[in-house]
Amino acid sequence: MLLSSLNQSIPESPLITHVIYSGLGGHSAVLIALLKSPGFATYNHYVIFAGVERPNPFTISEITSFGCSYSYVSRHNSLFSYLSFVHQVAIKIKSSSSSITFFHGLSCVPASLWLRSPSIVRDTQNQELKSPADWLLLLLANLFCSRLVFLTPLSATSARQKLKIFFRTNKVCIIPNPVDSKMFKPKEFQPIALTSNVPINLGMVSRLQPIKDHKTLLEGLYLLTKLDPSRQYVLHIAGDGPTRQDIHNYINSYSLSDQVIMYGLLSPSEVSRLLQSLDIYIHLTEGETMSNSILQAMATSLPIIATDVSGVNNLLTYQEAVLIPPRCADALVAAIIKLVENPSFSSRLASNSFSKVQSINSPESVSRLYLNIFDQIL
Repeated sequence: MLLSSLNQSIPESPLITHVIYSGLGGHSAVLIALLKSPGFATYNHYVIFAGVERPNPFTISEITSFGCSYSYVSRHNSLFSYLSFVHQVAIKIKSSSSSITFFHGLSCVPASLWLRSPSIVRDTQNQELKSPADWLLLLLANLFCSRLVFLTPLSATSARQKLKIFFRTNKVCIIPNPVDSKMFKPKEFQPIALTSNVPINLGMVSRLQPIKDHKTLLEGLYLLTKLDPSRQYVLHIAGDGPTRQDIHNYINSYSLSDQVIMYGLLSPSEVSRLLQSLDIYIHLTEGETMSNSILQAMATSLPIIATDVSGVNNLLTYQEAVLIPPRCADALVAAIIKLVENPSFSSRLASNSFSKVQSINSPESVSRLYLNIFDQIL
């Protein structure tokens, strides 16, 4: 009887219910990095995967290793099915008896209308790429959620200018994405071998979708092989998504099948090994908020070439990467040759970007900011 009374007097740890996109993307990478931080172990965690793609086995394996239970809510592309999808997410959250609901994106924010417990929303999408529907979701987040997390001050400023009187400054926090420093470690810098029989390895890791500019990436490789035929360049593309077939078509049209390796979906450990094998990381995009793939390349201490667009140029400056204009294959070729032929320049960029990611995006510092929010709203 005494033992039973003692057990009843020990309060259970609060439960954080995380709602994340079910497919490949930054949501799962951020969550896993946070779960590895000691402070998050003081809470219980339940994960709802929500989206058109089924949860990938790598993410499930990672979250269950931390004792997290999970469920999946599928989505289909129609208005009626979206309303049903959001309602099903809300039912899952309510049945979990969550202390805090943590939405890792905007798509499920309407579920907060059914909730009485506090909620946090991370806005992870570049403001310039938002659709009217995305802005409506952010408006709902401002009105009905307890805290709004933006990844950068620029993102918060853009949202305030768009939403005007509906922007709730008192709810806003600026918290960058963490990068898993235990998984992504700096490689020892080696000057790129310039002998013809040693390949120069280029790579890009991302979801394969229209805002990622693989067309320019492949056009650049094609031009590079014509301009610099004495060297062997190999392009490694990791990821999966709706533009996969388009990318295969570009590879065939440029006759690059012998120089491009398509990996599909990789686990975090496989991404880490791939980055370790690269000489240069390339990230061509129409816009980001804070790319996890770029952060991982920075943590690996790779020289980086990236598009000079919003969400990239506030993370990387010309001191940490070669930034090139959008959809410009000639500029990509020039940047690759510059890094290949100037090892001291490549080394300096890699060192600078590694120092930046270590100072800003460590899981420990980022998790403390979230733990502070949990304390405030519980």
